[in-house]
Amino acid sequence: MKAKWAVLVAALVATATWAGPIDFTKVIDTGPFLTNFYAPAYNDNAEVAFWGTYTSTGNSGLFTASAPWYGPIGAVNTVVDNSAVYSGFGLGTVDLNTGGDLVFYAEKSGGVSGVYVFNGSSVDNIYETSTAVSGRPDIDRVGYRPSINDSGQVAFTIRYDDFTNGSYQWDGSTVNELWWSYLGGTGAQEHLDINNSGTVVGSGMFGESYEERVSAWVGGVQSYWANGFTDDSLSQIGSFPVLNQNGEVLFVAHTWSSPDYNVYQGTASGYSAVYNGDFVHESVAFNDNGTFLFTEIEDPDTLYAWHDSQFKELLKVGDIVDGKEVEYFLTGSHALNNDDAFAIYLKFTDQSEGVFVAGLNAVPEPASLLFLVFGGALLRRRRRSA
Repeated sequence: MKAKWAVLVAALVATATWAGPIDFTKVIDTGPFLTNFYAPAYNDNAEVAFWGTYTSTGNSGLFTASAPWYGPIGAVNTVVDNSAVYSGFGLGTVDLNTGGDLVFYAEKSGGVSGVYVFNGSSVDNIYETSTAVSGRPDIDRVGYRPSINDSGQVAFTIRYDDFTNGSYQWDGSTVNELWWSYLGGTGAQEHLDINNSGTVVGSGMFGESYEERVSAWVGGVQSYWANGFTDDSLSQIGSFPVLNQNGEVLFVAHTWSSPDYNVYQGTASGYSAVYNGDFVHESVAFNDNGTFLFTEIEDPDTLYAWHDSQFKELLKVGDIVDGKEVEYFLTGSHALNNDDAFAIYLKFTDQSEGVFVAGLNAVPEPASLLFLVFGGALLRRRRRSA
């Protein structure tokens, strides 16, 4: 494996690596209630949201739980499922703001799809394929990977049936168009991220040059924060750039001169590589502390974090969690909160699955007392023997 630690993070050079161990707390796994799961979202109140399927019927739904990484874990609650109004949901296509509002993509009968928000008591319809956009072609799909900020503003894409693509922002009452790809290129991929200031980022091909870029909209005004057209060194850009509350973006890309996928961090003023890797998965997570998560697709696949000015190896395929061998794992774009804790989907070699949470900081003292009182068990990950 090539040397990876020669990186620049806000002018800081990593000087150490860390290989654990790290503790995982189980939220839910395959059992009488639910069977299958996918990449979860995790907010600053330690609430987790995720897709799952019922064990008894095979129907799918979206679920939430109070899940402090140090425990105790609350009951799993059903938000919506496909027993009535909805016919299906996108895998890993949820985001959860600090207030607990859940934005999600869903499908209905008759080919209708849309982006919706559960506000704690009811579901708001943000936009559906059945609602035409004035002056635009017929809609093919709405809002496959939406995001939501703490004010309830939602960013999402619309894919039209002539293969053009639009980027949109819902301000709580009105849907505003940010981009439509008649201007050239394909527009943003089906993922947009939005922070509390209302800044939106997405990646894709913008403009007639058909070069990939990271595009940002600040106050509805577009600019390029990373531009494959003007920067000859930057080539393919990952589909899932993420934005923190400091106005910093994190994304994966590779250069024309190298097939290696690296992690980049930037602002409106420019960007730089913060991790030089081999083949980094395009889904990364990023918080306001500058902590970020990423996965190297290698042998075995390995999850890393940049935290406390060093890189930390958190988990790899073949490790043991909850007494079982990990076969696969996935973290989503909104899996990391500002307490430097994260949620993760794990699949095991016995084909069971689960949603787990973990923290990168020390356990808070009051929480450790609760842990002892309630008898919660942290599931310690150990290395397999070489």
